[in-house]
Amino acid sequence: LGPANPLIFATGPLNGSVAPQSNRFAVVCKSPLTGAIGNAACGGSFAYGMKRGGIDILVLRNQSAKPVRLDIDGDRSQVTFIDADDLWGKGTYATQEALDKKKYHAVIGPAGENKVLFAGIVSDERIAGRTGVGAVMGSKRLKAISVNGSRKLEMDDEEKFKEYTKWVRELFRDHP
Repeated sequence: LGPANPLIFATGPLNGSVAPQSNRFAVVCKSPLTGAIGNAACGGSFAYGMKRGGIDILVLRNQSAKPVRLDIDGDRSQVTFIDADDLWGKGTYATQEALDKKKYHAVIGPAGENKVLFAGIVSDERIAGRTGVGAVMGSKRLKAISVNGSRKLEMDDEEKFKEYTKWVRELFRDHP
């Protein structure tokens, strides 16, 4: 739970596309629960927001002296730390409700703030809920990450990709 433990958010190469199950992000760190590599995956809109902001991997290091939130404007390549005293102590729904509706968010609640070893990170109603990644975010005194941008995933042959993903969806639907 110290400042040396990096907290890593990553999306997959097909995030932002029509590929099934591609709208997910992973959070990786040293787990305070197990002492080994911690990995939690999550749906929700934050993964899409990362891609729209031009972010494939976000690595957070160190620790703030007071509660902050991270605001990333991908179009302006602008990263801002904002005081989050007003959000500290709020649950994940109340925190997301207080944040800009035009952005995509990953937040922690009181469990993460208090470094509960199984705390998760929430995007919408989805949760990266394994290995204590929320406790690591809380140890950094990072209440929320918000991101926006207008980038789109580009493909060499978008029609061929749509055709392929249609086939994959049918495969999923028809599998016993």
